[in-house]
Amino acid sequence: MPGSTAQTNKFHTFYLQQRNEQSVTWADIKVNHPLDYESIKEYNLTIRVENNGAQQLASEATAYIVLEDVNDEIPLFTEREQETVLEGEPVGSKVTQVNAIDKDGTFPNNKVTYYVVDSDRNEGKNYFEINKDTGEIFTKVMFDREKQGAYALEVEARDGAASARPNSNAQPNSVELDLANTSTHCKDVSTYCQHEYKRLDAALGSAGAPHVPVSLPTFLSHRVPS
Repeated sequence: MPGSTAQTNKFHTFYLQQRNEQSVTWADIKVNHPLDYESIKEYNLTIRVENNGAQQLASEATAYIVLEDVNDEIPLFTEREQETVLEGEPVGSKVTQVNAIDKDGTFPNNKVTYYVVDSDRNEGKNYFEINKDTGEIFTKVMFDREKQGAYALEVEARDGAASARPNSNAQPNSVELDLANTSTHCKDVSTYCQHEYKRLDAALGSAGAPHVPVSLPTFLSHRVPS
């Protein structure tokens, strides 16, 4: 008997099919539509049986159906990443963090693990590494922008069980990483690094300015308040 909610068969998700076996009539519960654990985890079905006699008699029973989760979802990255890496940063510097979500309802089907794709076309695989549990990406080398200005890194998210679908349980994602130029002589310690072609009489700051090695044509000067 259909109920008033999806869990009580409002949409005729289940139906009965009768069969006779050794003078006994059986009713098999069968499925009309695909079931999805992530949408509805269990159903309560009311089964009613009636006789065909002159005096009609009936009885009802409740069948509880509990679904078992299968690995039918793949991890999906929340967004495509594009980040900037400062050249000269030490090995092991954090670049960014990727995130993928698996909509399966139970562990290990929804356990996401991250990998750097081991492929010849993945130009960033030798320069970056990823924390398999958190998705954090770190540098493996110290970068020089003059050698190469950008890298494309392909990472992959996999779930923790064999897929119930015919396809893979992994999802790739591309991370664009641009290198930013930095001055190796500018320090944030009350001294000032003079930019190239600055006016000769421009003030560097109110603090003392020790000699800073810079490329010509560059000049240092103080402006002394009168």
